[in-house]
Amino acid sequence: MEPMYNQQKSPPPPEEEKKDPSMTEKTVQGIKEQSQALYQGAKSIMHRNESSKKSQRYSGPFVTIIRKRLDAYFAITVRSVRDSVPKAIGFYLVRAVQDKLQFELLNALNQKDRLSELLGEPPHIMEERKTLTGQLQVLQKASAVLTRDPTLAAIALQAEDEEQPSPAASPS
Repeated sequence: MEPMYNQQKSPPPPEEEKKDPSMTEKTVQGIKEQSQALYQGAKSIMHRNESSKKSQRYSGPFVTIIRKRLDAYFAITVRSVRDSVPKAIGFYLVRAVQDKLQFELLNALNQKDRLSELLGEPPHIMEERKTLTGQLQVLQKASAVLTRDPTLAAIALQAEDEEQPSPAASPS
């Protein structure tokens, strides 16, 4: 079987001539070396702290107290979620029903024939208003006649006085 690809090795790249480092290159190299030294120092300090942490052991009562507290917190959290889920569902259902009901009521109220019926007066009050308006017009006309003719007004005043019995004339 023939190889699928020609396995020719490419010639190595030509080596670059080494130049003398400039001042900036020397500074960059120095900074790199110093940062590596600081990194190694910090790494060794962190490694010592981790090894000391691994060697520390917690006492049995401390672990049981922490376990009980975590279990109590978890129970409170579960109860809170159990209580809030139905509340949230109810809230969204009630809000949807409220929006639908409000829409239907506004549509029912905005019908032109129903609007005048709902905002108008009841029929018995309308009839009473017409009757009282008629009486008012009759009384206004009578007042106008009485103010035009003073003798007629005097006769009307005497008739009123005669109709009312005087308190001294009443029998005891």
